[in-house]
Amino acid sequence: MKRIATTFWLAVAIFFCFGVIGCAKVYRSIGVSEPTIEKWTNEDTANTEVIGEELRGCFWEIAAGVSTALGAGLTAILLKKLKTSDKINTVLIKGVEVSPSSGVKENISKMAVANGVSVQLHKKVEKLFPSHAPIAVKG
Repeated sequence: MKRIATTFWLAVAIFFCFGVIGCAKVYRSIGVSEPTIEKWTNEDTANTEVIGEELRGCFWEIAAGVSTALGAGLTAILLKKLKTSDKINTVLIKGVEVSPSSGVKENISKMAVANGVSVQLHKKVEKLFPSHAPIAVKG
C-alpha cells in the first residue's frame, strides 16, 4: 500500500512539473538536446490531445453511471418512505374502522372530501375490510 501511495505522489509531482513548468523546461533541466526536446514536446502535445479526447468521452459515460446510481438510490429511499407511510395509513384506517365512534368516521369522511381523497380512502377501506361496512364517504 505504501508503494502505491509513493507511486501516486511521484506521478502527481511529475504531472505538476510538466504542467506548471512546462515540458521543454523540464527536459532542458535534465540535459536533453534541443532537437530531442522539440520532438518530445510535439509527442507530448499529441498524446495530451488524445488523452483529453478519451477522457471527454469517458466523462459522459461516468456521469451517466453516477446519475443512474443516484437515481436508483433515491428511488429506493423514496419507496422505503412510501412503504412506511402506507403501513401507517393502514394502521390508522384499521383503528378508525374498529372504533365504535361514528363521529370520528364522519369527521374523517368530511376531511377526505375536503382534501379530494374520498375515492382513494373508500377504495383503501374496501381493500382492508372487504366484508366490513366501510366509512360512509360522501362526495
